[in-house]
Amino acid sequence: MERKIVKTGIYSFILGLLVGLFVFKGYTVDYYSSSSYTIYYDSLDQYIFQLLRFSAACSLLAILIAGFDQQNELIASDRPAIRFLKLICVACCVVIASYWIVIGLY
Repeated sequence: MERKIVKTGIYSFILGLLVGLFVFKGYTVDYYSSSSYTIYYDSLDQYIFQLLRFSAACSLLAILIAGFDQQNELIASDRPAIRFLKLICVACCVVIASYWIVIGLY
């Protein structure tokens, strides 16, 4: 059981970093009239800490789910396609919840 939780934490942290690269853009754009705009870039340390917060939240939520799901009842199925879809749904819920946590704290 402990090995499952550790592997879940490590893999979800790495995947959280990769998903965070696509979710957070690191800049804001202010549009003005007559088709002019200004781009404000975040500093590198602010962007990296935002990515780390997101991946840590993904990791903690995934560890909680893995800890409560000791018998693999959450994604258990006799058909591999259904099991894969259940796993994708759980992963999407973890990413959405982590995004809300990071945006709420940021």
